[in-house]
Amino acid sequence: GILYTIIIFCGIYAEVGIRERFINFSSASETADNVETHALQFRSAVIFELIMCCSDVGVAIILGAILLYQATLKAGTTANASSSVLMIALSCIFRLMQTSIIASNLLHMFAASLILDPSLSAVTVAGSDLKDMCTLDCEDQGRSSVALAEALALLFLSIQKYGYTLALVFFGVSLFFLGTIIVVDHNVNNKLFPHYLGWACILAGFGYVLDALMYFLWDGYNGEVSSYFMLPVLVADSFGWRVGYC
Repeated sequence: GILYTIIIFCGIYAEVGIRERFINFSSASETADNVETHALQFRSAVIFELIMCCSDVGVAIILGAILLYQATLKAGTTANASSSVLMIALSCIFRLMQTSIIASNLLHMFAASLILDPSLSAVTVAGSDLKDMCTLDCEDQGRSSVALAEALALLFLSIQKYGYTLALVFFGVSLFFLGTIIVVDHNVNNKLFPHYLGWACILAGFGYVLDALMYFLWDGYNGEVSSYFMLPVLVADSFGWRVGYC
């Protein structure tokens, strides 16, 4: 329960408190100004999400251990126990894959802050190279090295956004296996793991996957129908607290 609370707090801080405040995907210059003005706050989001990822690894291990114990407790047949163990393992593996993608994807966010940091010599050299390129190739358009750096930073932030969305596909698959094991295994769906949470996890898993696919398949999609896909998530999120505090 404590780890799940940390995950939610850190995730909200990084997404709502930092990215939604400072990043405007329709304006590279505004985003660059925000990042440069609030550089420490912006980079703190990376630290908070690293804490979130470490906590998520802990949740995956603890939850997997609890489910394995419940699934193998008084198991009726070896076949039933084996299928339950397989689904639990798949749920944990896909959750850890999601965490790995989110953690490695933070490099894109950090790279954007590096590009916009004039105090770093490596970035200064890169800026000079961009300026030379601009002088040689972009004079007619009047683009400056500053504009190129801002555009490049926004590109990295866009990649980070879609990388996070990609990670949620694996989280959705993890929730599907988690919900399935809760619904079908009678040793798991006791008073600690009620049926409705299992079905909520399954629906939330489909919601995460479908919403993520919309971002990749629907040109210009920006979460217009995400709220409908995410309705079961509100119920499924209570799963973490129920497991932790029961």
